[in-house]
Amino acid sequence: MPDRRQQAIDRNAPDPSDGHTSESASCGSRTGRVTGRRHPEPILRLAALTCRTRVLHSALELDLFSTLAEGPLTEPELRKRLGLHERFSLDFLDALAGLGMLTKDAGRYGERLDEVERAKAVRRRRVGLGVQRSSLA
Repeated sequence: MPDRRQQAIDRNAPDPSDGHTSESASCGSRTGRVTGRRHPEPILRLAALTCRTRVLHSALELDLFSTLAEGPLTEPELRKRLGLHERFSLDFLDALAGLGMLTKDAGRYGERLDEVERAKAVRRRRVGLGVQRSSLA
């Protein structure tokens, strides 16, 4: 008798008799349906956007872009100036570089002016609306 895990996999597998191949079923359709079940892509996309937003929000709260306005800095220098935890600082900075918010060259992180200007505009708008740090936690 198959275990519960295998039963769940079997239930979610596409039915070959309905004309869907495994390739077409995995991609889903514009309607968000795959063989009568909801496709997870919209939810996964929303989750990814939420993560990206949180990373950017953290950079704004730490005033990272103003710190980098003086010039590119290494991860240990940024960690010390911003008070970042040693375990997470490299992942945080690399995530920002991966999102195109920072540049990374020879271990030094710098600002991307076009993206930084957008981020600063968001911060100005947020401060102009009276949003306080304590209300963002």
